[in-house]
Amino acid sequence: MTNNIVRIPDEIRNEFRIGADGKAFVSIRGAARIADINDKTLGDSLKTAAGINPSKLAQSLTDSGFEPAGFSETGIPDIALAIVLKYYAYKAKRTTEQAEQFYDAMSAVGIRTWIQQQLNWNPISSQAPYWYQRLMLFLAQNKVPAGYFSIFQETITLVGDLESAGYVLPDNAIPDISIGKCWANYLRAERINPNDVAISYPHQYPGWAKSVDANAYPEELLPKFRKWFREAYRPTKLPNYLAGKDADALPALSKMLGVPIRALK
Repeated sequence: MTNNIVRIPDEIRNEFRIGADGKAFVSIRGAARIADINDKTLGDSLKTAAGINPSKLAQSLTDSGFEPAGFSETGIPDIALAIVLKYYAYKAKRTTEQAEQFYDAMSAVGIRTWIQQQLNWNPISSQAPYWYQRLMLFLAQNKVPAGYFSIFQETITLVGDLESAGYVLPDNAIPDISIGKCWANYLRAERINPNDVAISYPHQYPGWAKSVDANAYPEELLPKFRKWFREAYRPTKLPNYLAGKDADALPALSKMLGVPIRALK
């Protein structure tokens, strides 16, 4: 994957816009160019949402709470763009390598953050969602020592998955703290003392005068962490955590985890 593949081409940068709240939108033409498909093909797929037999893409967008038939007037919201790219990367009859490359690049940091970075939007402001303030500050200042990983780094993918399911993390949610505590408890249950393996690094929070000491773990534990996170934390701990912050998270969690909403309560 080369840099010119995963950057917004200069000729369509004006097809994107970002509101004061940090939410991004793209025209159908811009989204089609990113996905490497014909403008009309994408437009027709979105229009069918108003008909009797919506396309699979339109149905997926509708299931996520969007009204794709109106995208020609409003533009495609950033989270909806993630759904469009995922469809043309993996689900369409004719998938495109470019859609997959853009989707993977966006998923690494979250669709909204990726667009903000591409358009040089400054999210360090009181109007930007707190998660994006943290992410930009982390990328700029919070340096994890070589050979180690941080819980916050691994949480970035989780937030990207939630966005793809149609949900934006609320400002009162700091999931990496919950994940870190549960991970430390798991290590103790495995007879591994977190204090023996972790080192601290200065982690800065937006608006705080001083940084806090956050744990970084050896990369050798990364496969173990990801297996635990995938099999234990996401399906059992995450629903309770986010439900306690925002009940609206449950539908997105149900979609992401593939289980009924009632199983998450």
